[in-house]
Amino acid sequence: MVENANNRGRIDNRQGGCYDHETTNLLNNQTNNNNSRNNNSSDNNRDEQNKHAKLKICSTAIGAILLHLTYGVYQCASNFGPYVCAYLGADPAYTLWIFCVQVVGMVVGMLLAGKFVKPIFTKLGLADKWRSIAGGFLVVAACGLSYLILTITKNFWIFVFVYSPLLGMGCGIGYTAPLLALRAWMPNNAGLAVGMVVCGFGLGGTLFVQIQNMLVIPPGSTWEQMQTQIKTDEDLAARIPLMFLYQALIILAMQCIGVLMLFQKKEDASAAAAGAQGLSVAEAFRTSTLYGLIGFMFLVGVAACYVQAVTKVISPLYNISDSWSSNVNMAASFVNGFSRVLWGVYNDKLGFKTSMITCAVLLIATMGTFGFVMTDGAEFVFLAYWCMLNLITCAIFVLMPSATSHYFGTKYTTDIYAFIFSGYGAAAVLLLFVNKPLIALGEAHGLYVTFCAIGVISGLSVFMPLLLREPTAWFKTTAEEDIERGSRRSKSRISKSNGRTPVDHRIINNNKKEEETEPYGSIGGSSVAEAPTRSTTIQTGGSTHERLSLLLHDPDDCFSPSGAKRHSSVFSTSSTLGQGHLRT
Repeated sequence: MVENANNRGRIDNRQGGCYDHETTNLLNNQTNNNNSRNNNSSDNNRDEQNKHAKLKICSTAIGAILLHLTYGVYQCASNFGPYVCAYLGADPAYTLWIFCVQVVGMVVGMLLAGKFVKPIFTKLGLADKWRSIAGGFLVVAACGLSYLILTITKNFWIFVFVYSPLLGMGCGIGYTAPLLALRAWMPNNAGLAVGMVVCGFGLGGTLFVQIQNMLVIPPGSTWEQMQTQIKTDEDLAARIPLMFLYQALIILAMQCIGVLMLFQKKEDASAAAAGAQGLSVAEAFRTSTLYGLIGFMFLVGVAACYVQAVTKVISPLYNISDSWSSNVNMAASFVNGFSRVLWGVYNDKLGFKTSMITCAVLLIATMGTFGFVMTDGAEFVFLAYWCMLNLITCAIFVLMPSATSHYFGTKYTTDIYAFIFSGYGAAAVLLLFVNKPLIALGEAHGLYVTFCAIGVISGLSVFMPLLLREPTAWFKTTAEEDIERGSRRSKSRISKSNGRTPVDHRIINNNKKEEETEPYGSIGGSSVAEAPTRSTTIQTGGSTHERLSLLLHDPDDCFSPSGAKRHSSVFSTSSTLGQGHLRT
């Protein structure tokens, strides 16, 4: 009788909504097990996503470097230029024309990329990575047409004004696409990302110099022998046009592989809007920073263009063989490539101004001492100095793209960088006009005078960092633009950010004070001052029963007392066991 009464009491208690301790503990254990399984599943999904993201980053890095390797043929003018000049009966000093017209073509290509090519790809719904292969096709076309020109017309100026502009424009159109793709995956290491990609540009010079030497230069030949053999040996002369045809095929294959390995990072709408902020080209030209960057690119570019273009013009003056000069070109391109990674890391650690000053000081010291240290036949001294000059001058190709994004935002990076790179183009044009006087000056007074003159000009770049200004007074974010339109939602976001994003006070209001955040209401006696997003947890008996993640976009509705009351049904449905409580 007593046992039956106890059983009836236990049943009555269950019907009344109360549980004994044994049943409650059992249900709590089941709940904890379910939560553990859910957490493990969530962790596994997160690990899987991280694994996929790392694979995409590695693939994008390899693809971007591969694409820039193909653009590295741009640096080979000083290597093949003398052979082409001898083949076409032109003065070897005209090698500078091949390189400098390439630079001008690259400036034009970057301008076209920002104004026409990138918008067209966007309208067609194509990812920006396809812009790189569009530029690659122009590079392939430049090499392929050069084969026809050298075979049919054999005119130096036709070669220069077909090969150089096409190759330069191809490099300019595709140059920034791999940079931006990898930089999007590595936002906290932008300098390293840029350095890794443009490292491929430098190493491309090493690769294609080696290919050209294998295809053209007989082992152990000197420059004087090459000049004679090209004019008299038909088999050797026929190798020069074929060199461009083989380059075209190699570049085409590398371009196709590289663009397929490139992954464009997908961002949600809010992240894309936040990441696509920045000054327009017109606004950038109103800042002193743009002129500082253009000036630095121009002044260091004078030395960079000279070093890139005249390796095999300078080396015979010191009685250095053509084969050794080719080895110097290859080694210098290798140093040029890997040094870009070092400059990227150095810039991430110490900043743009320190990096630019370091570059300028090293350049003055190296250019100033080269002519005094270099002697006839000193092959290893020539190698060491030429590698050092490449190590220093390659800094502009790492610092300037990163500085463009840092100082002016990412929205118009391609357009603004094209104008900054025009400083390098201006340096190339200047060298076209002063090259002959510089050679005459070196022959009359010694090459040390020429190198000192270039060192003084490039050394003026040490003052350019003084023009740089941090972008704290320039950027106006999308949220601040919403404020101007009177969006109350954006006001709450700006209040929460507490001035984290720099504001253009000249555009909004010079006297605008920071807004104070007013509490929207209270829930459970606690004041809720901000946060449009809240994570809500229902707990029962010390163990979590159910977790709700609620995205509450309108704080006035969801966190005001009336709003909390309207949404109370959402919270109350989660409580099924005992006395629960709400934690926000």
